[in-house]
Amino acid sequence: MMWKRMRYALSCCVAAAMLAGCGGSQPPIGAPGAMPQAAATATHADRGKSWMLSEAKSEDLLYVSAYVNHVYVYSYPKGKLVGRLHLSNKVESICSDEQGNIWVPVFNSTYYRSKVLKFAHGGENPIASVDDGGALPAGCSVSPITGDLAVANYCKSSGGGTCDTTGDVAVYAQATGSPKTYISRHMGTNFSCDYDDKGNLFVVGTAHYGAFNLAELPFGKSQPKDITINQAGLYSPVFVQWDGKHVAIGSFGGSSPTIYAFAIKGANGTEVGSTTLGDTTYLEQFIFDGKNVIVPGSESGNVAVYKYPGADPQCNQ
Repeated sequence: MMWKRMRYALSCCVAAAMLAGCGGSQPPIGAPGAMPQAAATATHADRGKSWMLSEAKSEDLLYVSAYVNHVYVYSYPKGKLVGRLHLSNKVESICSDEQGNIWVPVFNSTYYRSKVLKFAHGGENPIASVDDGGALPAGCSVSPITGDLAVANYCKSSGGGTCDTTGDVAVYAQATGSPKTYISRHMGTNFSCDYDDKGNLFVVGTAHYGAFNLAELPFGKSQPKDITINQAGLYSPVFVQWDGKHVAIGSFGGSSPTIYAFAIKGANGTEVGSTTLGDTTYLEQFIFDGKNVIVPGSESGNVAVYKYPGADPQCNQ
């Protein structure tokens, strides 16, 4: 993500994530049980409600989903816990728009009813929402050109708590109303999506026959196209992100998780670089911040800040 404002929001999803400061100069971000003392005094007695410190509205923020029903909010890069969003249903991958608002997909796994909630930067209550119907949303992105909200749906259901069909991509014009849905020829289950700086939407997932699939919905077009890439070893894609120049795809392939960068031309993608995360075995969502990539760890890990492109973490505690 490329950010041009003094205040912005970064969003990531990981169970019990921690963000550590380089060189020990900054306090760690703590999930429950590892909460910094400075933030502990701000915790409300009623843990079933959302809360936010007033200072959050004027700070850069990191939003961390624990894949349950809440989102932790930390000042960035200091790592102070400044709030928590409590949701009624399970939270999937979250995203932010150009104004620093946060979009949070939530779904009921019993009835497969989903919504995407909008929170103002540093706000504790939703200010808007869109209905994602009987879908299991796996990720979202907001176009920097049009403000359209795209939701990558892992699968669709007509009710009863099971997936009846494979997923699609739902696009809400200017993040309101009912969506237009898209599916490419090979698109099956979708894991994530992201817009580039020209408004092209990229979606990663698996095709109907189980292989890796990358699709693009070009800006202004009505039909996605499948992209063929030259990286045969890439499998189990978990996330796609525009790094400012190229399409970056995270994969579990090989001995360590790797983020591959691809230049897209027409219906082909050519690998132009890779960043191997050599000190971790976990990769879900990742977020670009200038020349760094922020990579949340597992429920027993942390959040590492890596040079990008590169291989060694700048800080990892």
